[in-house]
Amino acid sequence: MDRLKFYRGETTHFTYGPIKDKDGNVADVSGDVVRFMVKRNLDDPDSAEMLAQPNGVTADVATRGASGYADFTLSETVTDIPEGTYVGGAKWEPNGGGNYVLDQLPVECEERVEDVP
Repeated sequence: MDRLKFYRGETTHFTYGPIKDKDGNVADVSGDVVRFMVKRNLDDPDSAEMLAQPNGVTADVATRGASGYADFTLSETVTDIPEGTYVGGAKWEPNGGGNYVLDQLPVECEERVEDVP
């Protein structure tokens, strides 16, 4: 995934993966934590996370984590942030310890424009 785009105040779903270990093998992340955070700037501290979740949005890894996939749902409450372009990133926290930044990408939040008769 090279970009995430969603509409303000609307639920959106996306999948990250397959997550691979340092040797390039698909990792079983089903017992781990994978989070997604959005910040205004890459250098902002984690406390500046924009999605109203203290440590980012946690993925569902129970469903497809054994195959290396993390499924995210950003609720309408979580996506109710000001329109703009942000920086998003996924973090993998293996059950055995560690914390790995998986990816960083542009995130666009847009207002939905509807036709008004």
